[in-house]
Amino acid sequence: MTMASTPARTALRHVLQGTAALGAIALANSATAQERPTGVENTPGIVIRNDLNPNTLPPTGVLDPVDITGVGQVTVDEGDGFVGLCTGTLINPRTVIFAAHCVNGAPADSYGKATGGTGISVGFKANNLPALQQWLGAGNYATNAANALYNVEQVWYDPRSTTPSANSFLEGDVALATLDAPATGIPTWTMLFSPLTEETHAVITGYGNRGTSATGEAGIDFRRRVAENMISVLGSLDDRDDWLFGPAPASNPQSLYMSDFDSPAGQAAYNSAAGRYDFDLFDGAALPREGTTAGGDSGGPLIADQAFNKPVVVGVLSGGSRFFAAQKFSTYGTHSFYQPLFLFWDAIVANNSYVYASAKAGAADWDDASHWIQDMDPNYAITVNGQLVNSLPDTPALGVSGSTVKFGSVCFLDDCTDLADDPEATPFPTGNGTPIYIVGGPGTTNFVPNNVVANPTLGVKARYYDVTLAAAGLTSLGTTRTIDRLTVSGSHLLDVRNTGQLNVLTDFTQWSGWSNVDGLLRSREALIATGTLTGTGTIDPTYLTVGAATVSPGGPIAATFTVKGDLILSSGATLAIDLGQSQWDRLVVQGDTLNTGIAALGGTVAFNRGLMSTAPRDGQSFVFLTATGGVNGTFANVTATSLGLLQPQVIYAANSVTVKLQAGSMAAFLGKSGGTAGVFASALDALRGKHYTNLYNLYGAVDLMAPEQMASTLRGLNPAIMGESRALQERQSTVMLSAVTDRLSMLGTGDMAGKLSIVGTPDALGGLTSVDRGETAARSSSVRALLPSTMSIGNLPEKVSGFISGGFTNGSAGYGVRGQLNGQQSWYVGMGLEMEVADYTTFGTAVGFSEGTSRPGVGSDEADTRVSQIAVYGSHRLGGGAYLAGLGMAEQTRTGLRREASTGDLAYRLAGSANISRYAARAEAGVNLEVGQKLTLTPRVSFGYSSFAYTPFREGGGELALQVDRMSAATFDGRAGVQFAGSAQIGSWTLVPQMTADYVQTLAGNRGSMLVRFAAAPDVAMLLPLMNGDAGYGEVRGGFRLVNGPVEFGAGVESRIGRALYRDDRAVVDARFRF
Repeated sequence: MTMASTPARTALRHVLQGTAALGAIALANSATAQERPTGVENTPGIVIRNDLNPNTLPPTGVLDPVDITGVGQVTVDEGDGFVGLCTGTLINPRTVIFAAHCVNGAPADSYGKATGGTGISVGFKANNLPALQQWLGAGNYATNAANALYNVEQVWYDPRSTTPSANSFLEGDVALATLDAPATGIPTWTMLFSPLTEETHAVITGYGNRGTSATGEAGIDFRRRVAENMISVLGSLDDRDDWLFGPAPASNPQSLYMSDFDSPAGQAAYNSAAGRYDFDLFDGAALPREGTTAGGDSGGPLIADQAFNKPVVVGVLSGGSRFFAAQKFSTYGTHSFYQPLFLFWDAIVANNSYVYASAKAGAADWDDASHWIQDMDPNYAITVNGQLVNSLPDTPALGVSGSTVKFGSVCFLDDCTDLADDPEATPFPTGNGTPIYIVGGPGTTNFVPNNVVANPTLGVKARYYDVTLAAAGLTSLGTTRTIDRLTVSGSHLLDVRNTGQLNVLTDFTQWSGWSNVDGLLRSREALIATGTLTGTGTIDPTYLTVGAATVSPGGPIAATFTVKGDLILSSGATLAIDLGQSQWDRLVVQGDTLNTGIAALGGTVAFNRGLMSTAPRDGQSFVFLTATGGVNGTFANVTATSLGLLQPQVIYAANSVTVKLQAGSMAAFLGKSGGTAGVFASALDALRGKHYTNLYNLYGAVDLMAPEQMASTLRGLNPAIMGESRALQERQSTVMLSAVTDRLSMLGTGDMAGKLSIVGTPDALGGLTSVDRGETAARSSSVRALLPSTMSIGNLPEKVSGFISGGFTNGSAGYGVRGQLNGQQSWYVGMGLEMEVADYTTFGTAVGFSEGTSRPGVGSDEADTRVSQIAVYGSHRLGGGAYLAGLGMAEQTRTGLRREASTGDLAYRLAGSANISRYAARAEAGVNLEVGQKLTLTPRVSFGYSSFAYTPFREGGGELALQVDRMSAATFDGRAGVQFAGSAQIGSWTLVPQMTADYVQTLAGNRGSMLVRFAAAPDVAMLLPLMNGDAGYGEVRGGFRLVNGPVEFGAGVESRIGRALYRDDRAVVDARFRF
């Protein structure tokens, strides 16, 4: 197993592709005698059994069928056309482990072509010759990743390999080579830092001499071969020699892993005189694909492939031995020995230039050294209860020592010794379970991940970082840093600030978490598996693949995010784009020296309203993705969030993707929840094409609303204050109407002649000028208005009667589709005179005036009215208490309307005024039934007609102002009810009741509607319902009074029963004492 030279380096140190003489080996004189060998030659350095072919692939041959396995050919440029050849194993993307004797003929700092030293490379292809020729020639000693050949920039070897007893290769024969570029995509191997404890199956592999036992070493052809063997022994060369040749002073006591090259014929075929030299050194039969090592295999791995759940490297090849002068190396009966890694694990860890680093939990700057800790290298392994564990030993490395676990037998034919019985054999020590800390190894802190390129001549040691950000927290970078590999996972946030630049020489992978790049992040392949990628900067990979993750350019503010390289959005990816009227997210895909900048689309594009920008508009288009290398494919899904009615339409071009926002139908958007809002929605749908600019603010706001908010906003456009104005006028009209209708039945009794009655509290009107603004008067008026009057003043001519009514109200009522409460204040005054114009027939006239204000409990809406009334009425007594009566009334009202309307983000104060005309007529029939003393019960029925109409008017005050074309109603209703009135003496008390109860049913006509338009866009009229839409309901009104001299008690009530759209319920009690 030499470190072969092509041609040879020196005959003194190496056995070259041929034979070498042995000194003083005694051979038996008799052909039948089987003598022990009397000498051995050890040499530093895949030869196979004779029934296999070294130059073909399995199953007949041993050429490695796998092109790249992580085992490579180590080449040292000796100069003058000479190269040294060994084999090595990649243990991380930057480090190869091999044999020290391949390089320990010169100082370690003399290697590294880039710094003026000796050139050295590692090639990993199964056939390394083309790559090597290029490296030595036009490649000028440069790494060629395409050919899997990497230049070495730093060499370390164990100095114990240079001691005299080591003879450069027998002890401490371990070295590490640091590559000047990460070997991306090449497998790495796990190293076992615990000893094997029994004979173990192994795979041997290398680039050394080829051949069979029959041919011996037949030269190096730069191809990798693979065979099998058994790790038969863990023991020393001294252990071997003592048994074969007898005890001698210790010279090489260090334990080694050893294997022999068994002949398929077995030991029975042994005959040294006939050239059959296999005396079964380590006791065991040949394996089907048995092989041994040869020159050029030095440094190659000893792979325990069946002992654990995965193959592991347990040693590196140092050399081999033969025992007869005529015996060729690497033939049956020779054996190989390997340096056990468990002896030198501490030195391997201390000199491994590759660091797996993790950020600690919490938020910190990248350059904060306390933020980092070195992780356990994933290729460090020990055994615990026979199982592999990723850890370091808990006992010190033994180094050059034979005091180790030992196993296996050393034999001459059947004469064997078990090395487990060797006095030097020592059970493997046990520790406390805690891995030993090695400076610069796992557990190291107080460092900042930033690659260090080796410069051996200046004593600068290489340091390369594989960084993982997985702990909960934040790492922020504002400087320029370079690492080999980056992984983001868990809930970690990587924030590359606008001053930061992170160069990742290999892969950047985000399994989860969040990466925000406002500066620059360079890498080779980049994968965002899940989580989020945001930023305003640039990510520069060879290509960026997005799995089930979200890419969102910008941040709180819409911005541009650049990808320099090809972009692949998978079926699970989401591209989130914020849209604003003048600012929106852009994803820019650009080419570079490796890629043209292709955007391969898939997954979902999700459009959102930008939080920090003016809202986007109907009809706007936005180019949100460009790709210099072209756009391939389309998005599978297009969604929108917080864009309300605006529907995104995605348009694909050769090098760009555009979204156009197109408003849908408001009416359809609201669906069944339309109502009044639906009326406005339908109108706005019809007006959009021609009058969008006239209602610019309204469209701009409501287009972006959710259905519930849109419905609420559109309902707010309804001029409900007109219903309030109507309610106030209704109340004021009712005062006179009630005063007159209540008298119709009384006129039917004839008892009113010659009297002027007081109805309500006209005397309370004086309170309007008081300091308390009439509130005391209003309370008095509210009480007395519901109670029966016991007052009449003066005497009128015998056939003349009359009344004076008046009062002040201050209260609230519930009305309208909103079910809101209003606050109404009004005062009224009226009077009427009646005259008996014929026997049993009385006619009268009445006039009234009212003024009031209503302020609903919504915003600052307000309505005021000034009502003028005139009425004519009459009654004809039929006898027996029966009567017929009728009335006619006309009103003129001037109303002022002030209301607030909003688009949702802009409020408008709107105002308008109109005249209202109202006409009413009613016919009544009833019968006055005396029920005792002066009490009368009057059943009655009536039919009436009523109509009102507003004159057309137009509001002022802004975009939301309405033009009211019509607001009117005309109904024919019937009433049936009873009135109870009069007085009765109860002891010293006088009871004065006055109660009416009616059921009202609308029989014909329309209960009211309002035709309006937007003043700024009058093309479409909207028909809105009025509040007085109840078809049937009950009315109860009145009360009673108890009078005893100066003491009075009273109670009254007024209520509308079963009326959903208008309520005016009141109840009072009253107590007085007159002084």
